[in-house]
Amino acid sequence: MRKKMQLTKDFIVGWMDDIWTLYASQMVDGELLRLYINGSGVFRVIHGEIVLYQGDDIDPAIDVWNRA
Repeated sequence: MRKKMQLTKDFIVGWMDDIWTLYASQMVDGELLRLYINGSGVFRVIHGEIVLYQGDDIDPAIDVWNRA
């Protein structure tokens, strides 16, 4: 008989924080510009290796993307 898996809030929230989905990407000035969102609703805008924005407000994420 299999033992039932025990779920915890910390496990689920940790998983949500760690799973990033790429929403958009394109080359800008020879570097890749990317917009990600994770399972907890955090946005991340990265240009090359530089994180331009990370936070839970979509408006600054879009502004940073549009200015890059």
